[in-house]
Amino acid sequence: MRESIGSDGNQEPDLRVSRSTRFRSRLDHPIHLAHDGRQMLVLRLTQKLAASLRVPLPKDTTPVANPCADWCCHRFTANRSRYLLVTNASTFYSVVLRAKGMGNESDFITVVVSGLRGYLQAVGHELVFARVIGPAAAEVRFSPVADRRILGVMNEFIFMAEAYLDDLSPVDTSDRLNSCPVGPLKGKFPSDVFPPGLAPLDEI
Repeated sequence: MRESIGSDGNQEPDLRVSRSTRFRSRLDHPIHLAHDGRQMLVLRLTQKLAASLRVPLPKDTTPVANPCADWCCHRFTANRSRYLLVTNASTFYSVVLRAKGMGNESDFITVVVSGLRGYLQAVGHELVFARVIGPAAAEVRFSPVADRRILGVMNEFIFMAEAYLDDLSPVDTSDRLNSCPVGPLKGKFPSDVFPPGLAPLDEI
């Protein structure tokens, strides 16, 4: 049975954009920092999604130093329900979420981070959330999805997800997508290359 969000009793991360936390990283890659030294989670939005959330996007699309903290977001509709595809920018590892309660950017961040937490814990990648995404979510930066390869893969994933969601849950649909060969990965599966840049478990 897959673990539901928050069922382990751990405290949810503070998702307010204006807050930040300190985090001692053991990652192979340095984490992306704000100008004052705080780590950040980067959420790259499509233009349509950004417009619906009324979020202005900067022109800066500089890659994030820590690939575990860099995710792209695309909204789509399947069976008259709205969903969100959240895809890691470097590995194309993807999570399908129900797009509910996203009336503003704060609610959107909560949906994305909570959804990532639930899925990553369910599939055995809780370390990625605990060491990177959770702490970094206290400082979120929005950016455009500028890489056409990412948009292309996300559009293909959405096409497949629309069919999978006829019979499967968002979690099972995510599993299917992460087991699909991806062209930019030279035919490898997203599940083969995720997570990027984490130190071995015995170094914790």
